Amino acid sequence: MRFPHYDYDDMVEAQRQLLARLGVARLRLLMGTSMGCMHGFVWAESHAEMLRAIMPMACLPAEIAGRNRMWRRMAVEAIRRDPAWAEGNYTAQPVEGLRAAVSLLQVAGLAPQYAQRSTPTRAAADAFIVPRVEADIATATPTI
Repeated sequence: MRFPHYDYDDMVEAQRQLLARLGVARLRLLMGTSMGCMHGFVWAESHAEMLRAIMPMACLPAEIAGRNRMWRRMAVEAIRRDPAWAEGNYTAQPVEGLRAAVSLLQVAGLAPQYAQRSTPTRAAADAFIVPRVEADIATATPTI
């Protein structure tokens, strides 16, 4: 794949450089959830002198494992196994892989009790999820 390979350290370094160019020398509070939380841990470890306080929320400084890792891996594999993916050198969006990935992400992100209450019948669930997946596919697939 011709995509650049990067990690949290690279993202935090880019953020630090942006802040430096904006003239920001110190942060009063670095607050983040999920991936932003992980960025916060990297900031605290690598640039503690720039932080007054950090408020990490909704993450753990540990590798992704268990169910969380499984659904993410399934989403990635769905895209990679789409013939349009072409080993990452695609010329058109791998729509079928994206559809499977988006479907997994929808299920993973929905709160079970909310989904049961708000879509209590088969018809209601279908009416909710099908257009939602299609809307996500539309935003992931640019018109050419």
